[in-house]
Formats: sequence, structure tokens, C-alpha cells
Amino acid sequence: MSITTIALILAALPLFFFLASFASISFREQERRAGWKVLGSLLMLTASATVVAWLGGIAAQAALYAMLGLYILLAFLFFVPGKKHQEPAQHPRRRYDERRIMFARMRMRPDSTNYQDYYRQHPEDLAGDEAIRQNSWHNRQELSSRLMDAAAHASFAAVGSLRSLVDGEAAPDKIDIPAEERTAYLCGLAKFFGALDVGVTALKPVHIYSHVGRGAGEWGQEIALNHTHAIALTTEMARENIISAPRQPVMAESARQYARAGLTAVMLAAAIRAMGYEARAHIDGSYQVICPLVARDAGLGEIGRMGLLMTPRQGPRVRLAVVTTNLPLQAHDYQPDHAIIDFCNRCNVCAANCPGKAIPTGERIMINGALRWQIDQQRCYHFWTRAGTDCGRCMAVCPLAHSDHWTHNLLQQGIQRSAAFRQTYVKLDRWLYGAHPQPKGAPAWLPRDH
Repeated sequence: MSITTIALILAALPLFFFLASFASISFREQERRAGWKVLGSLLMLTASATVVAWLGGIAAQAALYAMLGLYILLAFLFFVPGKKHQEPAQHPRRRYDERRIMFARMRMRPDSTNYQDYYRQHPEDLAGDEAIRQNSWHNRQELSSRLMDAAAHASFAAVGSLRSLVDGEAAPDKIDIPAEERTAYLCGLAKFFGALDVGVTALKPVHIYSHVGRGAGEWGQEIALNHTHAIALTTEMARENIISAPRQPVMAESARQYARAGLTAVMLAAAIRAMGYEARAHIDGSYQVICPLVARDAGLGEIGRMGLLMTPRQGPRVRLAVVTTNLPLQAHDYQPDHAIIDFCNRCNVCAANCPGKAIPTGERIMINGALRWQIDQQRCYHFWTRAGTDCGRCMAVCPLAHSDHWTHNLLQQGIQRSAAFRQTYVKLDRWLYGAHPQPKGAPAWLPRDH
């Protein structure tokens, strides 16, 4: 065997190993289309390398040059950033009213004063909201499962029991350590309690809802939160449950992570109060802050096309909770993540696969003084009530929501580094998974007839 042939085999090994690993994780993720395509590419590479190695000579030399050229191209795509894009941090001008979110609007009874007051101020919401009420959540049928309803109910019941614990009295004696040390301690403690990622930001007025819509306090009451800092945390939603979206395992998983994030936040807030400082946990059904906005400013990700926080490793496949406090902390200095914004601009797969057609296409628009994508709340929630689930189809098809596996992580590094790689990866994603991926099977432990 010639030196050229040996060099060719050695050069092909990294690509062979990557393709084999990617095919393996694709089959484990139930992504059979991608698995077979990559496996076919691997077999073609193996067959070609075998033939060329057998031929040797000029054929092996040409193949070696071609392989090196491929690596140079991949390195160019991976490392060359392209044109740098800088933009100012995007913050709304005015605080958002919690009464405007769909969950708050759907709680209002038509015979209530709240109902009359709200639609007098926002008549544009009335027709769409009434159409949703006519399609009552309790009449849902399409994707409903009594077993998954029970699983989701269990988690939401746990969240409900935590709401009485979000706040409390601080201990009279303060534990005083340097801001850098206490910040590191609390971030570590949050992970010890169950958080996946943790970040800290200075609490801004626009982080805080303006009026109570469904949380603690009287409906319409102005929210006054005099804390100085916020600790945002994430918990990971299991991909094996998300990929069946919009079927009901996604609803059970969503509820489970609301409970896990809520418990972590309640425990963290209690720990801060035991240190002698005020602290409030903001959990499902008891928010006073806009969690995605706080988490973005705390450095945990960027807000993408679907209106959810896009994290570096899990994409949108996370649930959030926040703890606010008057304990001085070392805050993260938020800088816009243009890589994620650019990727969402190019991708559009969530919009193309949204069953309710609620996710916008095109570029961000100026809303309340900040560039952003705005989902159609009514269309999104209307599909929820019709299907009987929390949908989650946008999370399931997002190219950034794959398993935390080294092959996917390597590709996401390319997305972060290079505009050329982002453009290439969008096309690669369509080739691997298709423009309209189908929902995957439910977890094996769930009976198929329920």
C-alpha cells in the first residue's frame, strides 16, 4: 500500500467518524430520513475510498487532493465569519400589560367587569377571542389523550402548590460577601437545585409587566417590583417528548418542566431570603416579569422567530423561571446575538410548519421601539384549543433543537461563527429532514391507544 493511499485513508477517517456518529444519533432521535441519507453518504464514501485505494497511483493522489480540498472548503465555511453585523440592544420602550396575553384574556368571563373593561380598550381582540371561546378547551378532541392529560395535570398541580411560596419575609441578618462571589454561588446553587443554565441581569422597568392579568394580585392592579437584579434559569425539555408535537406528550413535558423550573426558582428565592435579602420567584401562573426578555438580557440566548428564547445548546427546547431580588449581584452585559437572528432570518422552518399559521415570515419589524418577530397569539391559542395540546411543533422542527450531541454541537458552533455556514446549514437541514418533517412517535412507555 502506497504512502498516498495511506494518507487518503487517514484523511477520510475524520469524515467517516463524523458521518457514522451523525447517522447513529439521527436514528436514536427517530430522524430516519436523515439517518438513511447520512448512512447512504457514508457507504458511498467507504465504497469510493475502497475502490480508489485498490486502484492506487494517480487515482489515489487525485482523491487525496479532493479530500483535502473538501476540508479546506469546510474550514472556510466554518471559520470565515463574513461581514460583521453590529446592532444596538433591542429593548421595548414601554412595559407590557399582562392582561393582553392570551392566558389572561381566556380567564375573563363574559359577564365580568374585567371583560367589559378589557374589550372596551382593545376592541380589535374581541372577535378572535370569542371564536376561541366558542371552541372551548373542554371540548377538545383532535389530539387529546386522557393519560397525557393526567400527566400534565399532575405537573400543573405541583406548580399551583408552589405559587404560595414565591415570596416571603427575608431573614433579619444579612450574609455579606463580595458581589462576584455571591453571584457565582447563586448561579451554582441554581444548578444544584436543578437548573440547566443560569444568568444574571440588572432588572429593567421593561422587564416587568405593567398590570396584573393572571398572576398574584387584583386584575388590573399596577405592578410595583422594586428589586434591582434578576436571576434567569432554564430547564431542558426532553427531545423524545417534544418530537411527537403537536401530540400530547409535548404538553406533559411542557408542564413537567414548568414544575421543575418553578421548584428551582422557589428554592433559590428562599435561599436568598435566608441570606437576609428580598427575593421573589416568577413561575408559571405567577409571573410579574417577562421571562424570555429577562433571560435574553441575562445572556442565556436570543429571542428568535417563534418568540421563544433560543439557547446555544438546546435552541428553544427549554422552560424558564426568574428570581428577582434586591441583593446586589454582578450582572451580565447583554450583547445581541446576531448569529441567531441571522439564522432565523434565513431558516423559516418554524413558520412553514406552524399548524396555526401563527409565526410570521420575513424579517423582524419594529414593535414598541424594538425589532422583533411577533407571533399571532390568537391563531396559536386557537390551534391549542382545537388540538387539545400545547402544540410545540415549532420547537420540534427547529434545526437548533436537536439532542445535546457532539455532532449537533459542532454544527451549532459553525452557525455561531459564520454567515456562510448558516446559509449552507439551512439548505443541509432541508435535505436531511425535509421542508415539512412529520411528527415522530410517542415515548415507548405510553400505551398507543390512549
